This record gives sequence, structure tokens and C-alpha cells, in this order.
Amino acid sequence: MQEKLYMVMGPEFGTGEGHMLRINKPIYGFKSSGLHWWKNCCMILLNMGIKPSKAEEDIWMMQLGEVFENLARYVDDLAIDSKIPWEYWRS
Repeated sequence: MQEKLYMVMGPEFGTGEGHMLRINKPIYGFKSSGLHWWKNCCMILLNMGIKPSKAEEDIWMMQLGEVFENLARYVDDLAIDSKIPWEYWRS
């Protein structure tokens, strides 16, 4: 996260109530959460050998033999078009 996020502990924290906490790894509910999710996903895809399309940044491809496998991103979902889907999950 580029933003520094803080919260005040509520009564459910008992003796910690009123203390300020810095949030290190927020996942949902912040403006940049989706961007951070996608950056992490891109690193994983690149490590798997899946490359982004030069024409469309949300389409990723990997060649398996004579066949191209495709992965498409829409917001925070992935759709995989694969002749042999288990090839993605070998490792």
C-alpha cells in the first residue's frame, strides 16, 4: 500500500480500546486494494510463464505445445480458456 492507514481500536479490544493501530496489509475496502491485488496477480502469472497480450492488457496467454491457453481478467475475477486446464495447477 502506498497510503498509510490507521484505525482506533474499539471496545471489542478490551484494554486496548482507544489505541491507534497502523494497518499493514489491507485487502478490501480501500481505493487502491484492487490495484494491489492485480499487481500481485501479475507477478504470479509472469512466474508461471503466462505473458500479457500486447494488444489488450487484461488478456494473458501461454503456449502449451501447439495450443495457446488464454486468461482474461475482469475487475477481480479471472476466466481461463484452456484445452487442458490442469496444466495451470501442476506446480
